[in-house]
Amino acid sequence: YIEINKENNSYIIKLKEKANNLKENFSKLLQNIKRNETELYNINNIKDDIMNTGKSVNNIKQKFSSNLPLKEKLFQMEEMLLNINNIMNETKRISNTDAYTNITLQDIENNKNKENNNMNIETIDKLIDHIKIHNEKIQAEILIIDDAKRKVKEITDNINKAFNEITENYNNENNGVIKSAKNIVDKATYLNNELDKFLLKLNELLSHNNNDIKDLGDEKLILKEEEERKERERLEKAKQEEERKERERIEKEKQEKERLEREKQEQLKKEALKKQEQERQEQQQKEEALKRQEQERLQKEEELKRQEQERLEREKQEQLQKEEELKRQEQERLQKEEALKRQEQERLQKEEELKRQEQERLEREKQEQLQKEEELKRQEQERLQKEEALKRQEQERLQKEEELKRQEQERLEREKQEQLQKEEELKRQEQERLQKEEALKRQEQERLQKEEE
Repeated sequence: YIEINKENNSYIIKLKEKANNLKENFSKLLQNIKRNETELYNINNIKDDIMNTGKSVNNIKQKFSSNLPLKEKLFQMEEMLLNINNIMNETKRISNTDAYTNITLQDIENNKNKENNNMNIETIDKLIDHIKIHNEKIQAEILIIDDAKRKVKEITDNINKAFNEITENYNNENNGVIKSAKNIVDKATYLNNELDKFLLKLNELLSHNNNDIKDLGDEKLILKEEEERKERERLEKAKQEEERKERERIEKEKQEKERLEREKQEQLKKEALKKQEQERQEQQQKEEALKRQEQERLQKEEELKRQEQERLEREKQEQLQKEEELKRQEQERLQKEEALKRQEQERLQKEEELKRQEQERLEREKQEQLQKEEELKRQEQERLQKEEALKRQEQERLQKEEELKRQEQERLEREKQEQLQKEEELKRQEQERLQKEEALKRQEQERLQKEEE
């Protein structure tokens, strides 16, 4: 940024210098346009007089004859000189360069005041168009005055022809008439030269206007380059801002993904801990159930032992009391022992059945646990697949954004190329126009040279 600011400051200093030069050029241009405007304004007033004089010249040509007497020829020479004088006097009377310059200056000053002294491409184009309008008027007036000059030259040629006839036919017989005729020739030649000077002045005025147009065109290019530079800076800032926002967005997405990943890991840890806790509780419950069953079994055995002791005690007492019934009691005891054995076997069978049922239950719980784990794995895979799909969608969105940026850059590049092509075309058209003007000038100069010859 520091280097960019230094470059901008340097460029601004150069731009200020160019702006000061532009003001000086505009000041000179205003003075030139004022002078040109006055010239053009006054030229418009002599059109009718020149045309009428041309008609008079044609009438004089028809009346002129080499066989007229000396005084008649001198009179006609004076009449032709009078017509030339009328043209020149009328031209001098209505041609006022200073007034023309003041009118042009006032016009430019008004244009500047309208723009509040803030020159831009639009105001430069207006000034160029304004000068071109004056140039068209000047070119039209040059054609009219050039036609008048041609007619005046014809009159001058006729005056010279008459003077030659006078000098050839009368030699020195009438020096006073010859001197008068010579004065007429000199005056006609002088006035013809004055008209040449007037045409030269108009051509110089036209050339000067063209130079002013060229200067304005150069200043316009400077302003256009400045606008393009500002536009490039604006686009560069917009691009940097867009990149900054994109980086922030990517950073936020990255942080969000990390947060989701942390939450996911924490959730998995919680689920694992919860699962472990459930398994521990289930295992504890199973162990407690087994302990209760074992205690019940031991209690039953104790109860059986106690009952057996009581039974033995009773049998002992009965043995003492009923010795006679020992055999019967022994048989009954044996029967009871058989019954106890059967009961013991039944109890053992019941315990085996309980163990088998417990194993089946544990097996079922294990299968259910495995199924749950498989379901959790399947859900986890689906979640991972969804995350992969979201990632792919995000990548596709980023690719689309990159494609849009690339298309935007290509569009800006195409617009820039089209703008450059348009400027090149305008330059080429301007060069062709200048070449055409140069060709017209050369044709005009050749025509003038031919007429002088």
